[in-house]
Amino acid sequence: MDITKLEEARLLMIKLINDNYPNVDTRKGTVIHDLLVSMAALGYASISEDIASFEEKMYLQQIVEDPASADEAVVDGILSNFYISRKLGGKAKGLVKLEVSESRAYYVDSNSLFQTIDGLNYYTTTDYSILPEDLFQQDDNYYFFVEVQAEEVGSSYMIAETTAMQTSILSGSLVSAEAFNDFDGGIDKESNQELLDRAPISLGTRALSSRQSITTILQEQFPEVRQITVIGYNDREMQRDKNNVGFKIGGKADIYVRTIVEPLNKTIEKTTDANGEFTLTSLENGEVPVLRVRNIALKSNPLNTITDFTVTAIGRQNPHLYRFSIYEQLKIETSLIEEDIIVTADYIPFIESIQEYVDSEESKYIRSDTLIRSYMPCFISMTINYRSSFPTSEIEPQIKSKLIEFINTYDQDILYVSKIMDELHNLDIININLPLEITGTFYLPDGNTTSQTSENKIQIESDFDLGISEKTYRFFIVPSDIGLNKLV
Repeated sequence: MDITKLEEARLLMIKLINDNYPNVDTRKGTVIHDLLVSMAALGYASISEDIASFEEKMYLQQIVEDPASADEAVVDGILSNFYISRKLGGKAKGLVKLEVSESRAYYVDSNSLFQTIDGLNYYTTTDYSILPEDLFQQDDNYYFFVEVQAEEVGSSYMIAETTAMQTSILSGSLVSAEAFNDFDGGIDKESNQELLDRAPISLGTRALSSRQSITTILQEQFPEVRQITVIGYNDREMQRDKNNVGFKIGGKADIYVRTIVEPLNKTIEKTTDANGEFTLTSLENGEVPVLRVRNIALKSNPLNTITDFTVTAIGRQNPHLYRFSIYEQLKIETSLIEEDIIVTADYIPFIESIQEYVDSEESKYIRSDTLIRSYMPCFISMTINYRSSFPTSEIEPQIKSKLIEFINTYDQDILYVSKIMDELHNLDIININLPLEITGTFYLPDGNTTSQTSENKIQIESDFDLGISEKTYRFFIVPSDIGLNKLV
């Protein structure tokens, strides 16, 4: 404690006593001075310091200068005056594939624990009764699925498909447990710095009536939203507001969003018709608007996948204008005739939830027809030849993690190989064998695809009739699109 402050407190205590009790002896050596005054001065000085420190942190400017040291409750209290609240994060969830040795009935209790080798805990949220006819066969064993939810909020719980898990249930019959798909919904609690970075754009109009207010409101209502682009009147990408003779009349907004860093995949059960066709409709059975259909498999043999199929956007007068939204309809043509199949699709979650919010009676802006869409995707793939003294089990997850974080948060229209190399060199534990060739596959809103392969760059090329530009497209990458080859 500052000695000067303590002495000031002692003199203040003596003055208060003398002013109110002039007959009391407060000279040094007296009990009043040596005990009462000294202890009172110490307490007063300590409380004064706490008050001064607290008052400093009650001002927004002081918090901005050092957000990491500010108490979260204080920051929340101050920003609540501006109707700004912290994003509290979300819990990841997904399917666990349980491989068992016997064809019999199985029962899995709600709140059953599943754990990764890294110590991440997940629990079932409902009871499961699995009959023998519900089992899938795999070689000499069988398997079934249960859904689990993370113990805590946070992106660290967003494990990838095939991640090994362990559990104490099904003792004697369990062969293995692993994540069947990429888990979704895991969102970190917003830090002081992230909250303060968002605050300036959150002080605008509280209605879905302008680019700034739309961005502000949706980021507040949906903590998952990472990027937003609003396309409206006079934007060349806006095509939905044309009348029958081709003139733009306004009154519409297309909102492109990115909700999480890495795209997820989802399995959807379907049945092909006599022509080997089926449709994917986002509002049907809770299906999501897809970035791409990755593969198809027979339900009777889901591990044997095929990629020989075509995708076409259908429905509405201009179906490509609703692609990557909850209103999209896709016709998939395959060689599988009248078969029960499983479709695996990459997607960005929460599109449907955001659309429901902007269309709700409480939120809808009466003068606008608003469509929520995922950014149109260009999926990047590459094979990296590298040298490193570190074991592959240690270095390769770091390579993939670095690429996923960089490419899936990139917001420019040209992806340079040199920038990818810069990111990989930041690992400082690998040597990349050049040249590095990358491929960008553009999934177009009409269902077609185009691709670019280059040792230099992948560039988004505008096609305004399809609503394509650097504003509406983003680059995506998933672990399975990253090939790694360690050289000796």
